[in-house]
Amino acid sequence: MAGAHTVERDRPGVIYQATVLGALEGGAVVSATAACVPGGAAVVEQTVRSANTSLDLAGNTVVHARLLLEIVPGAAGCSVQVYLNSPGVGTSWDTAAISLAHDPGAQVAPR
Repeated sequence: MAGAHTVERDRPGVIYQATVLGALEGGAVVSATAACVPGGAAVVEQTVRSANTSLDLAGNTVVHARLLLEIVPGAAGCSVQVYLNSPGVGTSWDTAAISLAHDPGAQVAPR
């Protein structure tokens, strides 16, 4: 783990947002944020994939980095967001990142 952060509001010990950041093998970086806004609206589940690319002199597409954002709703106003930035064409971390986002233990409990 490269870092961690929590946000507490109004009442000490009541966590509304928690973030962890990690550096993975092969130069990949992952962050996971669990957040819960009391009385907040439902969050929509979504998966966003993109790539940072360019063309080489021969006109071939070169993939510099792949990006994955997985947002999984919990209770109303609560969600987990996992962001994965991995270098190159393929990554072995996608499945693990998606699994983490869908793990019920990663959610912050509403209070």
